[in-house]
Amino acid sequence: MVALSVELDHLELDAVALATLVVALVTGFLAWATWRLGTRAAEEIRAQWRPVLLVRARQWPGDQKLVVDRERLTVDIENVGRGPALGVTAVGRSATELGPATPVSALAPQEVTEFDFPLPHPHPQHVSLRLNYSDLTQASYETSVVLNLAERRVIAQDFEMYRPFKLGWYRLVPRPLRRHLAPVAERRFRRRAGA
Repeated sequence: MVALSVELDHLELDAVALATLVVALVTGFLAWATWRLGTRAAEEIRAQWRPVLLVRARQWPGDQKLVVDRERLTVDIENVGRGPALGVTAVGRSATELGPATPVSALAPQEVTEFDFPLPHPHPQHVSLRLNYSDLTQASYETSVVLNLAERRVIAQDFEMYRPFKLGWYRLVPRPLRRHLAPVAERRFRRRAGA
């Protein structure tokens, strides 16, 4: 009789341990699912405010979005996205590097700006442009454009986004201590990059 009660107590402990394990697994799954939903929501919000720089579309048949002079190429660039483009830089290339255009600090949505690039003489037939910029969350973007100067038309435009680098463990540190931690992290990454 004593042996039977010991076995029943042992079975009850096994059932409690198994139930605890199941609850822990379900809780872990729910935490992961909640984290994943939050990440997707943040990505959707970022997509709603993403800047996209492209060569401006033609407004009417005689509209000139590309102007090729004797020494310069002028290209109209428009922010067709919904967020501001910050720190916009443009570099032109043909067989040789054309050089950078004057950088623009910010470009609001639906705003158009002109970028001027020096051209070698004789003019190359094809020129590629690279526009680098960021958004409010410091995510980096790049738009590549290939132009046919002889026909004054855009051959291709490509847009890419690079996510901002954020330290995951940085959020675990209380806010008052973060300012003391940032210089330590910067020194550590500088050492790794230099090595």
